[in-house]
Amino acid sequence: MWMVSSLLCVAAWVARVAGTGDSPTTVNGTRGQSVSLHPGIPVGPDVVELVWRRLSPRMKIVSYSNKISDYYGSEEYKRRITLHPGNFSLEIRDLQREDTGDYEVTVTASSGAQIQNKMRLDVYEWMGTVTRAWGQLVSLPAGITRGLDVSQVVWRRDGTTIAEYPNGVISYFGPEEYKRRITLHPGTFSLEIRDLQIKDIGYYEVAVTASSGTQTQNKMRLEVYEWMVTVKGARGETVALPAGINVGPGVSQVVWSSKGTRKAEYRSGNISCFGPEEYKRRIALHPGDFSLEIRDLQREDAGDYDVEIAVGSGAELKARVRLEVNDPDLRTSYNGWKVATVILIVILILILVVIVILYLVYDKSCIKLHDSCSRGNRSKGKKSGTPDGQGEGQALKNHEKKAATNASE
Repeated sequence: MWMVSSLLCVAAWVARVAGTGDSPTTVNGTRGQSVSLHPGIPVGPDVVELVWRRLSPRMKIVSYSNKISDYYGSEEYKRRITLHPGNFSLEIRDLQREDTGDYEVTVTASSGAQIQNKMRLDVYEWMGTVTRAWGQLVSLPAGITRGLDVSQVVWRRDGTTIAEYPNGVISYFGPEEYKRRITLHPGTFSLEIRDLQIKDIGYYEVAVTASSGTQTQNKMRLEVYEWMVTVKGARGETVALPAGINVGPGVSQVVWSSKGTRKAEYRSGNISCFGPEEYKRRIALHPGDFSLEIRDLQREDAGDYDVEIAVGSGAELKARVRLEVNDPDLRTSYNGWKVATVILIVILILILVVIVILYLVYDKSCIKLHDSCSRGNRSKGKKSGTPDGQGEGQALKNHEKKAATNASE
């Protein structure tokens, strides 16, 4: 009975080995990060030996026997790898470009049966996140050295090939509408995407193969936002940032964030705010229109705010709103200074006008008075029969004569 059981076990393991002719699973990693390669086979207490190897170039990485793990390679490499006995996965830390390649795991059972599984590890250079607004144009860089003798370039989005350049021939893949919006430039091998759509969001990978056979792989993420508006407010005021959607019963989640930090969230009817208590008291997410209200504005509230909306159908909407915060004290002081200056100038002009008017009126009155006095004197002279001025002299003489007579008496 024991012999029959062992034969059945061996047959099962051999069957698994025979099925390993399929294309190996590909695991993607980013340079500097960590990745775990799983054996992809059932492991249990009957495993007596396990070996992880690299196939190109072929080298033993780690072996497990009698519950003891032995590591191979340089000291620097051995410090970067760990075999986890629980599931026999191989962890590789601080990934390097040279870690790219095919890996093989061989498991030996207590019955002596063996099984092998293969996988490929691709290590990408992380190029970062590229952000553009809906309807704009973006050019995703290949990140390779100019002048490289390139034999093949493949661009993928979320694992699906969208453009390739094999031996000087450019081909595009996908719906016709999509192929009309993309261009692979052979000069730099950058991928241009025009009239950006929300569906263009995702991880983009580019693999460049030189004529020598060396390969460069880079990875980046493209974020596409629906650009909404710029909202302006003064410090201490209240503003509402619009979500810009037609609110319906299908909305399952709304997330507001800024500078990579989550500010408020609506999930399945529940609203949560994040940050310090003082900040949470100043914000509110309104479930009616999913706008984000910010009270008692501070200068540090200024910046770009992103809103991500998910509906029950799985569709997503991403939008961006810019908030500008002014300082009301400086603005009021500046405006007050301008108003005061204008008022002062107007007052000075009015005073000058009044002075001129008064001067003109006074000068005209003096001229009229002088003319009136002159006419009066001429009139008296005519009545006395003497020329002007003679009547006055005769009166003086008469007065002196009378005074002398009085003195003689």
